[in-house]
Amino acid sequence: MRLLKKLLIVLLLPILTSCGASQNIQDFTYVVAIGIDFNKETNDYIVYTMALDFSGVAKPENAKPAEPSPIWIGKSSGKTLSEIIAKLQRSSQPQLYLRHVRTILLSEEVLQTRFLKVTQELGRLDFFRQTNFILGTKESIPDIFTTHGLFFYPPLYTILLKPRKEDTESLLKHFSYREFISQFYEPVGASYVPSIGIDDKWSEDQSSYKNLTFTGAYFYENQTYQGFKSVDKIKGIRWREHAPTKNTYILGEKENPHTVVKVTTSKMNIQLVQQKEKPIFEVSVKGDADILESIQNVSETKIQEEIEEIIHEEIHQSFKEGLTINSDVLRLGTEWFRIHKGSYLDFIKRNNPNTLYLDENSLRNIKVTINLHSTYNYKLKTRTNIWDQKSIYSK
Repeated sequence: MRLLKKLLIVLLLPILTSCGASQNIQDFTYVVAIGIDFNKETNDYIVYTMALDFSGVAKPENAKPAEPSPIWIGKSSGKTLSEIIAKLQRSSQPQLYLRHVRTILLSEEVLQTRFLKVTQELGRLDFFRQTNFILGTKESIPDIFTTHGLFFYPPLYTILLKPRKEDTESLLKHFSYREFISQFYEPVGASYVPSIGIDDKWSEDQSSYKNLTFTGAYFYENQTYQGFKSVDKIKGIRWREHAPTKNTYILGEKENPHTVVKVTTSKMNIQLVQQKEKPIFEVSVKGDADILESIQNVSETKIQEEIEEIIHEEIHQSFKEGLTINSDVLRLGTEWFRIHKGSYLDFIKRNNPNTLYLDENSLRNIKVTINLHSTYNYKLKTRTNIWDQKSIYSK
């Protein structure tokens, strides 16, 4: 009996250890981003899949790419996202592999008119992950998908697929779907989808080179689309983010600057100071500023005051821009809702739930405190003055 068992094990070993069912990595078409548009005339969704050639996924270690890595764009249309993905699967050779999707890119039409329906359909797709980034664009989706990084690096190294580091200059941040949806369904405070576009601030041998950049944000309040704001009008919202960011400011007149500083943001502190008819808030922020360059001889007190004034205006402008689209872009109401829920419920009873609880007088005070650091180079004497001094060894 034992001999029979041993014989069966020996016969089964080749089957148990076989790799006959495995597939090589080059046997798939790896999709890294999906774009969704909507055609109002035909009432159809248009889905774009962005796939990268496997040889172009990894960044070369010893040399930069000599030419752009190939990008493959799939396109199909239909009434549902599941139907369209199935069409693309049937037409793809090699087989599509969708579990490496990093980003869902939505057109402006989808963001304005079909957002809830699209997000519900996305949630039913087996490859979709809560950690996928969600972005919007006014540009053509194929144009965004075919934009490379600098030096012909594949799009894996652009903001389409890779978040910026905290110490990188940026006015907006990437949101995972999980982060976005946690704010989207809250009864107070705006949520937003960052918008990306194409700029040409770089050139290759004096020829324009396309690059991706943040252009603004699409805002939602109470699960309803409120409007779009360009990035220059909502700079103050970066002080509302939990992760700090670093941004450079040029102080002085536009034609006659005197100092360049880099400011690191801090979390915004919000206080509810009145909650009778409508809530009234005060906000305070603290930041650290490093002097990068001193163009003119200006006191540190004046530098500090100018930075605080600029940041004060950025936060106030963002607040006012939110009112124009009936939205709380600074999410001031979240503190009111969570800490003083009774006052919030009283307001809801007296008003329509969609009534914005803010007006021009709702933000009473903005306190900005900047801790200014003078860099070593700023305090260092000039080279001429150093050599004018006598040597410490001279008699």
